[in-house]
Amino acid sequence: MFPRDGGVWFPTIRAGTGVDSFTELLADGLRQRGIRAEIEWLPHRAEYLPWLVKVPKPPDWASIVHINSWIHRRFIPCSLPSVVTLHSCVHDPAYAPYKSVPQTLYHRLWVYKREVESIQKASAVTAVSEYTESVARGVFPQLPVVHGVPNWVRTDVFFPAIRTLPGKPFRLLFVGNVSARKGEDILVKTMARLGSGFQLSYTGNPEDFSKPTELPDNMVPLGKIMGPCAMAEVYRAHDAFLFPSRLEGLPLSVLEAASSGLPVIASNCSSLPEVVRHRETGLLCKMDDVSAFVDAVQLLADFPDIWGAMSSNARQLMKANFAMERAVDRYVDIYRSVAR
Repeated sequence: MFPRDGGVWFPTIRAGTGVDSFTELLADGLRQRGIRAEIEWLPHRAEYLPWLVKVPKPPDWASIVHINSWIHRRFIPCSLPSVVTLHSCVHDPAYAPYKSVPQTLYHRLWVYKREVESIQKASAVTAVSEYTESVARGVFPQLPVVHGVPNWVRTDVFFPAIRTLPGKPFRLLFVGNVSARKGEDILVKTMARLGSGFQLSYTGNPEDFSKPTELPDNMVPLGKIMGPCAMAEVYRAHDAFLFPSRLEGLPLSVLEAASSGLPVIASNCSSLPEVVRHRETGLLCKMDDVSAFVDAVQLLADFPDIWGAMSSNARQLMKANFAMERAVDRYVDIYRSVAR
């Protein structure tokens, strides 16, 4: 049983990233189980100027503190056992090409020390993907036993549209921050090659791209989508998810797309093969291979039976392996073990 009258406290830096969504979803899932959970939102400056932020006092009812590995030790109460989650590893050598010199120094001289401190204090450490755990083991020499708890998706919110054929033009979707790491150049080149029979919608605006004047006409900006229900409608209005990212911890957007019945066309790298089963729920392409991405999109557009089978399989995989209920069960078990 969970400790009587106890609960989980989340002192969390609001950073506008997927970590925010992770924390909100987990807290909601715990509350649905009747377990008290509360998020203490800290301002973004708490990450790099922690001494200028007042240290919040843990609630009297809290029996577990759950934190991100980046948080400063000032905000980790010594009186409570802590669970630390590794969402990604910015010390991954594969990340180096996508960081500026200031970012590299910040990660090496500041973030690394914070992560070592939080891991050393932790009663339990979790990782959102096998890839993240593997990289972390090479970076943190004294990393303890890591509990693998993959990111998850609200399958009751993100579900497929009822249809048997893809649209014409074939409608592709990209969700995420446009950047070199996310493969913005591959998106542009792929859509230029595909031409007028295909359309790519993307979150954000043309100005987010490094060369906005070179975007082909079949790329359509969606701007900012507010809230999970609105985002779910966007997924259901498309036929496949195009995701040529070069490095991922475990992307929520891929889980949401697959749960919405979209076959995912992604790079065969980092954590992506953990959530995309090649030729079963989607297609994995060699990283940076524009021709491979073009061929994958055309395969789904030309063969509706393959598209339909992958759509159904993607949905079933999310329900079986990445549903919110499964992840919450795993975290409750970890909390109980730590509390004992």
